[in-house]
Amino acid sequence: RAWGDYNISPVRSKERNFMESIEKYVKKFLNKHEKNVRYDMNLHEIFLLEEFANKNKIAAFTTTFDYGYAKGYRAALAEMKKGGAVSCR
Repeated sequence: RAWGDYNISPVRSKERNFMESIEKYVKKFLNKHEKNVRYDMNLHEIFLLEEFANKNKIAAFTTTFDYGYAKGYRAALAEMKKGGAVSCR
């Protein structure tokens, strides 16, 4: 389901709009760039995240965001090493 499919009260419309903008950003990015599944989350990681989130949701979200950032960084380094991207330095 997309975030817009959920019935959210008007009080949360700002949050819904934020989540919709994140979803739109990701879709737009993936339409322009081929996803390397090597850097995708695997099923084991997803189950561990679910278990972690049951104990501490905030830590699970922030750790997952940082983990995704680190995986994206590794993917970018691998792409530059192949000559497929240009460094901004």
